[in-house]
Amino acid sequence: MQPLPTSILNVPIAIDLVDLEELINNQLKGLIYEDNDMEDNGGDKLMAKVEKNGTINVQLEGQEVKYFVPLKIWIKKGIGPTSIEAEGDINLRFFTQFDIGEDWGVSSQTKVEGFEWEKKPVIKLGLFDMPVERIASSILKKSYQRIADRIDQKIQQNFNLRLWVRKAWQLLQHPILLSAEHSFWLRILPKSIQMTPIKNQGEKIHSTLSVSAQLEVKAGVQPSSIALPAMPSYQLTKEAEKDCAVHLKVLVDYEYASQMTQKFAAKRSFGPPGKTVQVDQLTIRPEGDQHLAVDVTTEGAYKGHIEVKARPELQREQGLMVVHPTDFQLIGANIVMRGIGRLLKGVILEQIEEYLRFPLAERLDMVKTQLNQRLESFELASEVLLKGELEELSIQDFHILSEGLQVRVQSQGAINIEVSGFSAVQDKLKPKST
Repeated sequence: MQPLPTSILNVPIAIDLVDLEELINNQLKGLIYEDNDMEDNGGDKLMAKVEKNGTINVQLEGQEVKYFVPLKIWIKKGIGPTSIEAEGDINLRFFTQFDIGEDWGVSSQTKVEGFEWEKKPVIKLGLFDMPVERIASSILKKSYQRIADRIDQKIQQNFNLRLWVRKAWQLLQHPILLSAEHSFWLRILPKSIQMTPIKNQGEKIHSTLSVSAQLEVKAGVQPSSIALPAMPSYQLTKEAEKDCAVHLKVLVDYEYASQMTQKFAAKRSFGPPGKTVQVDQLTIRPEGDQHLAVDVTTEGAYKGHIEVKARPELQREQGLMVVHPTDFQLIGANIVMRGIGRLLKGVILEQIEEYLRFPLAERLDMVKTQLNQRLESFELASEVLLKGELEELSIQDFHILSEGLQVRVQSQGAINIEVSGFSAVQDKLKPKST
């Protein structure tokens, strides 16, 4: 049996420009640099103070984040036995470049790009004005790195991509209940993960994680959580696939299949008048990888246990799986009952086959409906939503497994995981109980 092809789940990542601007402004407040000793720095006879002078503005250009930092500078210069003072206003321009390592660690490098004087610092000496831009520029250079370091520190504190990806990777291991009424469960088995380049989109810094995963829908008891492989290394992909083939493995466990079949067959009578037989209990189990065994307990003309050997056939165009009984054994019956059973053999086999017709297309439509209802907006965790839509499901193949009957289907569509508030995501990626 060929492995199930993987499907793509996209996880958009968006950092709102307003949030980033708020973070930077909260980090950079008030005093940026101060020198209050005229005798330090080799006795330069200079005191200075650099303070934030308004709101830092953040803009996006290409793949860079740019900051416009308004500052007020105060200078006091000792001249002989006296001193003189000057003030000025300036806007510094910084830009940040991002890089992501193999371990998903985000590194940022912020550098100064330039500046514009709003008010140049000037010292008045009698009738003359003495520009002190050169002195002010040397003082400002001492502030550049402090500002850049604080911006980088705040980015790395609040945008922990490694932690975010690891928790998202772990979150996928939990089965998702699609329908309590029909006992449908969705399980996501992630195989690899890639990320698109960081770019600007409107007023957001945007990227997308593309998770390659196998998707399973199980009918029956809740499947166990999977043991995930180690989180893969960072890989770059040019762009995320949007509408693409979605491959699903639908597994119906034998307990569920037996219950559904018994609903139709229980207490139904079959056989000629006066010799009718009713189904009391019915269970289905695998008999190798080509046949099924159907254990039937009957009442009526033949009261006993029948073990039916059957061969399933997938009728793709009709959307049916038909189970053809090929032989049966009478278990624990006396001579009289075995004689009656042999006389009724043909009737029993024919009538049992009628109840062993599984409407796969109908059941798959139910699966698709339940999936699409959940994918409208299913909360995986606080502010973490599973969203998407699938088109018609087409049956690809069918297999008998030890754990159940497996049908593999394909559809077109998209499945996304949306996260609100990336900067606080480490507090939100906690699995929601189903």
